[in-house]
Amino acid sequence: MSKYATLNSDYFGSAKQNSLIKQRSTTLQIAIIREMKVDVSGRTKYVVEVHGAGRAFGMECVQLAKFSGIHNFEEFNLRPWLKSPAAAVAAGVKGAGDYSFRSGDVVLVAELGGTSREGVIIGGISHPGREPKIQEEGIAYMSCFQGLETSITEDGCYKVTYNGAPINSALLEAPPTGASLPEPSYNPTTAGSYFLFDDKGSYTIADDNGQIIKMKKQTGNIVIVSGDRRIELGDADSSGLNQEGLNLFSDYIYMTADVEMNIYVDLNYNLTADTISIGATQIAIGNSDWELFDQIEQFIDILAEVTLIDSQGGPTLPFMMSPEWSKIEEWKSKMCSGIKGEITEVEPLSASII
Repeated sequence: MSKYATLNSDYFGSAKQNSLIKQRSTTLQIAIIREMKVDVSGRTKYVVEVHGAGRAFGMECVQLAKFSGIHNFEEFNLRPWLKSPAAAVAAGVKGAGDYSFRSGDVVLVAELGGTSREGVIIGGISHPGREPKIQEEGIAYMSCFQGLETSITEDGCYKVTYNGAPINSALLEAPPTGASLPEPSYNPTTAGSYFLFDDKGSYTIADDNGQIIKMKKQTGNIVIVSGDRRIELGDADSSGLNQEGLNLFSDYIYMTADVEMNIYVDLNYNLTADTISIGATQIAIGNSDWELFDQIEQFIDILAEVTLIDSQGGPTLPFMMSPEWSKIEEWKSKMCSGIKGEITEVEPLSASII
């Protein structure tokens, strides 16, 4: 015998002990989550219900996870069909053995060491009370957890839809009556928002009320839609827009600024309309070297000193000597002290601003 050999009763039992080991269960079982509980250490455990040989028995299980380290871990709750032990009494034996009438998660369990006190939930099995949805044309993957639905199409489109918690939870969690379980229904005022990566690499955020933000990868455009209102930003070289940068499409556009609004255009600013109305305490039109109302004021001053040559070849009195000239001066005063403003140069924004 090797000097490293160790005699251990765990490995070398009696014939009776070896016989008992052979009688232990080594099969995988289909079960339904009956209850969820938290032990004194704060760890979640599940009591699953297994049916076999015409009877049902409970088995306490822990949950298998993809990651189980200190830094790398995964935690999630499975759904039981009983909320309390009292519900088991109320449920009676209706639907016993038939998982299709119970809303708990259906799982695959194993018994470590062949003993039921060391049960492990390996994974889930399709619930017999739910109609499969992956058979829908073009769908390759679909999941739903607490109303958050994830789907992937055959061409790689990835979509996550928010529905929230079902509003008919009371029916889903009620004790089984032998009747089929209803489909989850969601609050229409909050459900339906989603984000999507499509097969062209574009990204969309939207709801079912006509509000959309879409970033088109191939054209470089960003489109924002709210009902009938639409804003499109893009590059003329790739998007085909009439102008580079920004297009607005709407029946009505309102812009409000409490303090100041600046618009900078590097080359040309064109405005076309049947009617243009500008309401302001003061207005300045032009640039730092030439302002329209200032030029009108100077023109009036020059005009005031103009003298005409009469038919006899002699000069007349200047216009300012006319009795009606006071009306011109009154209008000039109102323009200069009232509506005439000052030019403010607007600097372009930094290209680094998002």
